[in-house]
Amino acid sequence: MSEPADPPDQAPPDIFAVGDVLSGTYEIRSVLGAGGMGQVFEAHDLVLNRKVAIKAAWPDLEDSPIRKEAQALAAIRHP
Repeated sequence: MSEPADPPDQAPPDIFAVGDVLSGTYEIRSVLGAGGMGQVFEAHDLVLNRKVAIKAAWPDLEDSPIRKEAQALAAIRHP
């Protein structure tokens, strides 16, 4: 049996907090959106001084669709 869903008026907590620094490189600036698979964050690349988007899966997903998406994108080869 699955866990009950969060009530509609109560969103799950963010995966990352504004100000978190990931891998010493990406500083989380804001949440751009959220959905069934996870959240997308605006972050700042501290090494290359640029704006980036980071897509992260909800931690409770057993077989993350985002991992499958990343594997499919990594398999693309183009000259």
